[in-house]
This record gives sequence, structure tokens and C-alpha cells, in this order.
Amino acid sequence: RVAVLPYDLTDDDKYWLLGWHRKRQLTAVVEWLFRGKLPLTVAGGAHPLAIRTDYPGRVMVSVMNVSLDRWPSVETTLTLQRKAKRVSRLGVNGKWTRLAAKDLAWKNSKLRITSRKPLDILDLATFMIE
Repeated sequence: RVAVLPYDLTDDDKYWLLGWHRKRQLTAVVEWLFRGKLPLTVAGGAHPLAIRTDYPGRVMVSVMNVSLDRWPSVETTLTLQRKAKRVSRLGVNGKWTRLAAKDLAWKNSKLRITSRKPLDILDLATFMIE
């Protein structure tokens, strides 16, 4: 599959590329390119740095807030082969805390994780999906 997005990039002001509407548009295009099985998306604030690593028996997801504002929460959605048994978030003390069922949503092979704990500037949220 190929997606062509015609935009005039000769203008010196390219901040419109980073807008919320543009993010939604590009997410929809990439979702189509992946045939509905996008490995990872992040919501919660501007400028996330996200990493997904798959291991036998678990998936690790880390999201860093590289914006200049604190995020009120972090939401990640990932496509999985099987339903998760447990989802935990790594705390600053180095211990894993299991997320409540109300913070997880499973639909059509996609797991949405909503962590209502704020994410400070240059802070990292790491999730383990088992």
C-alpha cells in the first residue's frame, strides 16, 4: 500500500504539520497502511517518544513526554495477537503496579491502556503487557 499526501512544503512556516488535526489525519492514514493493525499509538499530549518491544510472553511499551507541558494522562493503543492477562506500570520506586480493569479496553485485537497518572516533562511511562 502507498499513501500520497500532497502538501506544499516550500513555506517557511511548517508548524501546521504538527497540529492536532494533522496528527489525527496521519494516524488514520498509517492505520490504513497497516490494514487496521497499527502496532502502537499514543495520546495524552504533544510530542511523545514511544517504543514498543515484543518479547515471548510480554510486550513492553515506554512513552516519554518530550513536550514542554505536563500531560494529565497517557493513553496508548496497541494491536496484540492475544488478549492481555495483566497490564502493569513501572513506578518511580522500580516496582510494577497492576492497572485496574477500568483503565483497560479490549476491542478487535486492540488494547487501549489509559493511565490517569500525569506525565511530567521528560518523564517516562513504561507498561508491561503480559
